[in-house]
Amino acid sequence: MRYIFTLTLVAAASLSWSQVQLSSGHLGLGIGYGAEGWDPHIHDHDNNTEYAPDEAYLYYGTAARANRPVSAAYDFIGVAAGAPIWRNYTNTVPNIPWLDFDFEEIAPGTFDSFLQTDPRLDPISGEWVDVNLISFSGPGQVSFFQGGGTSPTVWFATSDGISSSDKFISAAGGHDHGSFTFTQAGVYSLTFQASAMLNGTRVYSDNYTYRFGVEQAVPEPASMIALGAGVLALLKRKRSR
Repeated sequence: MRYIFTLTLVAAASLSWSQVQLSSGHLGLGIGYGAEGWDPHIHDHDNNTEYAPDEAYLYYGTAARANRPVSAAYDFIGVAAGAPIWRNYTNTVPNIPWLDFDFEEIAPGTFDSFLQTDPRLDPISGEWVDVNLISFSGPGQVSFFQGGGTSPTVWFATSDGISSSDKFISAAGGHDHGSFTFTQAGVYSLTFQASAMLNGTRVYSDNYTYRFGVEQAVPEPASMIALGAGVLALLKRKRSR
């Protein structure tokens, strides 16, 4: 009986930690702020559901395949003009995540208002929230931009390394769509840190990580694999007694 019970625990743990694949519809990389601090999450707008960053991942399948635009303005993507990429768009397209950065859960009046000086935004005052790209892993390059034509606004791109300018900025209450691009199929992890001004001091979130599967499913978290191995080791000891 001890053997059956332990094995059931392993199966239940694996099931409860199964990551949800989000491959289409209106989805947001959300960040909130309240009495308990920052709250990063993935917001499924269509189903009014939220997931912690490690509970779900964004999936880009064959529908997301495209070719890199020819204009040199897109060199930041990290592959040659016309080369294959995977991307989402600022409008909804079937079987591709319609992805945004979502600051809607930050109520106006939460943070200090100040004059924006980033050249990618108009120089106006607002409760600005920065989401910095801290690190990434994956088989290719990742970027995020808005706009199109020959003058896209590039927010972050890994093809030239990561610096303090690799960030997205919006105001409290904001909801902003843009295009993520990936240059190879595989699994990517993007780690961010949010910050804003509060009572004259910049307050930072802990680092948090979103995962993307580009024509490849994202494997279960390593922590659960380790837990399963530990329980199985305990099981082996019990059986050998």
